[in-house]
This record gives sequence, structure tokens and C-alpha cells, in this order.
Amino acid sequence: MINLLLGTHNKAKIERYQKFLIVPNLNLIKVTDLPNYNLLKDIAETGKNELENAQIKAKAYYSFFKIPTISEDSGFYIEGLEDQFQPKKNVKGIAGVKDDTDPELAFEIMIKYYSSIAKQFGGQVSAYFLDSYALYDGNTFINASIKRFFTLTDQVVGKDLNFPISSLYLVNNKPYHNLTDQEKALGLKPSVDAATKIIQEFLETCNQIN
Repeated sequence: MINLLLGTHNKAKIERYQKFLIVPNLNLIKVTDLPNYNLLKDIAETGKNELENAQIKAKAYYSFFKIPTISEDSGFYIEGLEDQFQPKKNVKGIAGVKDDTDPELAFEIMIKYYSSIAKQFGGQVSAYFLDSYALYDGNTFINASIKRFFTLTDQVVGKDLNFPISSLYLVNNKPYHNLTDQEKALGLKPSVDAATKIIQEFLETCNQIN
């Protein structure tokens, strides 16, 4: 059995991997299962884009644990919005939310900020998440990026303090919080497929070596 470290402290991402990412003959280890993971909580994400950040995180975790690592970084983009106003990797910060902001207040700030953007486009606007993955085995990177499209609106449906924007968007014309688990899985499929592809490529490389 091959161990692969999931290089993230984001609970939502950990749950996403555990629930939707199924690769035969692979044992995914959460970073929270390993000792001293707090030493890596403050990795500086200094990359120019999402892929570079994913690579920085994967390499940092590998350097510490010496286990092949897959990491991910996502950006948020709103079609038609000028580049200087794009959230990109700074989804919370651009809205005025700080790391120590109370979760309830952070939710209100982000809802107000992003619903106002949707209003600029008549109440709805096309948007997407850019998910970039990097798997590092100590020598080389295996990379993949994918876009997940949705519609940003000015209407609030549901509430998730860990993912405020989800209260404002539609997937296939349906509010995110009204989606069934199957529909959520279908929406995540492009991203899951991208991660699965590079993991399978990694496994093939391991089998060739062995």
C-alpha cells in the first residue's frame, strides 16, 4: 500500500477528499493524523498563482514528513470583473475579513461584499473556482488545474460559516445549499477527476519503479 500525505489544514478540503476522492490501492493520510503538524501551519504562500502555491505547500510538507504529498490551492474569479478587483487567492481579505474576524461577522461581511458585486451585474454573474493541484514525490511535481463554474447571485440561501460564498451561488441554476449530496459530488467531479488523474499517474510511476 502506498501512502500519500494530504497537505492541508483546511477541514473542508479534508472532508472533500475523504468523501469524494476514491483511488484504488491508495491510503490517503490526513496531515492531522501525523505528529507535529502544527509546525507547518504557517507556510508562506508566496506563489504568483494557485499552482505555484500548491507546489510550495506540497514541497514544504514533503520536506518535513518525507512522504509524497498532494496539495491544492484555489482561486475565485468573477467573469467581467476587472483584474484588480478579482478575489483570486484572497477571497476573504479582499472583502475586508481578517484571520481573527469573528465567524458570524465574517459571514455578514462576505455576503454583503459579494452580493453587491452580483448586483452590479443585474443580480447574477458567471464565476468559477480555479483549483490547482500539485503532487510532489521528493524529485518531481505532477500538476493539474481545473475550473468549476457556477453563478454568483445577490440572494442568500443557507448558511455555512466555513464557506460563506456558498450561500450566494447557484450550481446548474440551483442554490448550493439546496443541492443533494449527489448533485454536490457532480459539481465537484471536474476537480476530483483532476486530483485523481495525477494520483493515478503517481501510482503508475511507483509501479514502474517497483
